[in-house]
Amino acid sequence: MDISREYNKLRKLILRSANLTEFNFDPYATFPKLRVVDISENNIERVDFTGVRSMPAINQILLSSNKIKTIDGCEDLKAASSLRYVAFQYNELEQIDLNCFPKNLAKLHLHFNNIKNLSACQPLKDLTSLNILSVARNKLEVFDFDCIPFSMTNLMLYGNNISEVQNCQSLKSLPNLGRLSLAENNLESFDFSCLPTTLHELTLFDNKISRIESCSSLHALTVLGELFLSKNQLDSFDLSCLPKDIINLSLANNSISDISSCETLRNLSRLQNLFLNGNDFISFNFSCLPRSLTDFDLANNTISELLSFDSLSRLPSLTRLSLAHNAIDSVDFRHLPQSLKYLYLHDNSLSQLDLDLLSRLPWVEISVYDNPTVCSCMLLVQYVKAVQSPNVVFQCNNESECLMCSDFLQSYPWTEDTDTLRSYDDGAMGCFASYLKEASVSRSKMRITEGCILEKVLDLLPRIVCNDYEQNGFPYHEDFKDAESLDIRGDFSSFEINSQYAQLRHIKLGSHALTAIDMNLFNQFSKLKILDLSSSGIESIMPSDNLGSLDEINLNDNSLSTTSFIGNQSFNIFTNLKRLYLRDNRLEALEMKHLPHQLIELDVRKNLISDLVLDGIERMTTLKFVDLSYNKLESFPLNRVTGSVETLWLNGNKISNLNMDSCSDFQSLKLDIRDNPLNCSCDFSAHLITALDTCNVSLECNINSTCFNCRMGLGENHISFQTIQQLKDHRTTTIQCEQDGGDGSNAVRITTSTLVFILGVLSSLVFKL
Repeated sequence: MDISREYNKLRKLILRSANLTEFNFDPYATFPKLRVVDISENNIERVDFTGVRSMPAINQILLSSNKIKTIDGCEDLKAASSLRYVAFQYNELEQIDLNCFPKNLAKLHLHFNNIKNLSACQPLKDLTSLNILSVARNKLEVFDFDCIPFSMTNLMLYGNNISEVQNCQSLKSLPNLGRLSLAENNLESFDFSCLPTTLHELTLFDNKISRIESCSSLHALTVLGELFLSKNQLDSFDLSCLPKDIINLSLANNSISDISSCETLRNLSRLQNLFLNGNDFISFNFSCLPRSLTDFDLANNTISELLSFDSLSRLPSLTRLSLAHNAIDSVDFRHLPQSLKYLYLHDNSLSQLDLDLLSRLPWVEISVYDNPTVCSCMLLVQYVKAVQSPNVVFQCNNESECLMCSDFLQSYPWTEDTDTLRSYDDGAMGCFASYLKEASVSRSKMRITEGCILEKVLDLLPRIVCNDYEQNGFPYHEDFKDAESLDIRGDFSSFEINSQYAQLRHIKLGSHALTAIDMNLFNQFSKLKILDLSSSGIESIMPSDNLGSLDEINLNDNSLSTTSFIGNQSFNIFTNLKRLYLRDNRLEALEMKHLPHQLIELDVRKNLISDLVLDGIERMTTLKFVDLSYNKLESFPLNRVTGSVETLWLNGNKISNLNMDSCSDFQSLKLDIRDNPLNCSCDFSAHLITALDTCNVSLECNINSTCFNCRMGLGENHISFQTIQQLKDHRTTTIQCEQDGGDGSNAVRITTSTLVFILGVLSSLVFKL
């Protein structure tokens, strides 16, 4: 292809997805400032580097995802002294001549080819500036570590057929090696005495390793933070071999039945992630776990006994615990730490569950399906309360079954659709009629009037509960003047509460006939903290300026179409509001400037939001939890989110672009982007890696390890946790992008659809990335 010489400032040439079958560099040698040539994602079988030596600024050549089998112009490529990065991944190379590359090359990607062996050892050793080399997913059977240049920092050899490591001791002389991956090979043993003390990540999963050699040498790797030995043939592992500052340890899918020393494990004071799933444990002592632990996986063992399970409560940072696929018959939820967010117990032998105890936790996702649970009416009520609670999320199986019964309630539809569950119950056992409609679940209760009782429940004492209430007000009863909670549900279009109930801290009103609410109704209750108006028919709100005591407003399951009140006021009039729940409404737009600055939690799940304006979010410095899932967002500016946010749910939207070109300094952000048609482009991959590496962002993944979905890019529809690890640690994206420091205004992007047009009006076009 010819490009006018008028573009003498051209810095990037992009011919990605242009249906090219071959490429010659010679026509572009006259562009003195050309730094990047990207011809990825074509059908190129042959590439000729003749002319590259005459390109003084060339820095990156990206050739990934083609069908390249041969390269010509080897001498010119070797003479390109400014070249730092060459990407040959996802091609059909069967051999590669390392003599072709300049000595100043810093990064070489050769993964996903058919290379059976590298050329002679010396050419690789002569690449004295090479610090990243990936020959992953090829057909290597032997690798000689004596060939590695001293400059190497990252060496990726996973996914080959390597059964023999030659000159292993040469690794020890590499002064900068930080990452080494030999995963998914055929190694039967590995000698840790070969490793340099600079190593901070070692990946050996999916081999045939049955023994650990040179235990003391492993212990001497003082900066080693990540060790992956999963899917091997280990039947034991001596924890005293580990360096004391290990952070991530995976021993999953081996044959280990016991830990060597409880005290040694407890003293690993920086250990955060411990994976022992897929082994042969029949019991486990939880008192052995270090306080630093955040993620602990014991799934897929044969555990029937949880020893010292009460020790969990002393783990202040534990956020994820997986005990799924075991033989556990009892779990005491009282011992779960407040920090716990994810608890997986499916496929065990649990017969008894006390779901009310989950209310102790600020927020938790739990799976309990595939257990032989005894499902009493009490459990049914607990289950519905938990499903309706904003603090509990049930993880269900592929048939949407969240819980399974071994008794007379086994035919019940235990899904998250509580309306269907209640409807089924009306024609079956009538549990709701006897427990919810008549009296609720408290043991201490006293009838006030028809349909109303006074009960002592949870932490709101005492509590007045009325069901099927049809009056438009609640009269004063002197005997119950100290009530702290009032829960009125029924069929009324307006309501008044006697002001003499001065101790009220919690008010719940629920009626589908309640289409408008005047907040002045609650002005007289100076101690009111929680106002629950969920499951009504509210369409409009009359504001009040005298509710500064409110901490929480729940407007879930109403018919609100706007966050503005009558008179153009909005939720920001509630000066102390910390939690706002607007789930299951009809909101089409959301402007953060309409919300209180001091919010901690915001839930707008299951609305119709397609227009999101984040102006004002920078003032929301206490915001920690945001749920925007299952709306109609098509893009989301992650770079605008305040650094205080710890949980952000964006799953189930129509998002194709996340705008991650920069990110806040998050304390620790848990991000859910599943079930979106993401455009997993080159920029997306690069920005995602940056977010995971430098911005304290982690992705929420489901039980099947799917972390997000791609509409295009990355070559996969369901991106798993393992793929994320490759993205983050090994940079094995289909398309490799790096910023060259410029603003891209002189770059060219050319595709097949624009070729004819370019040829016709080339002299007047300016292309931008």
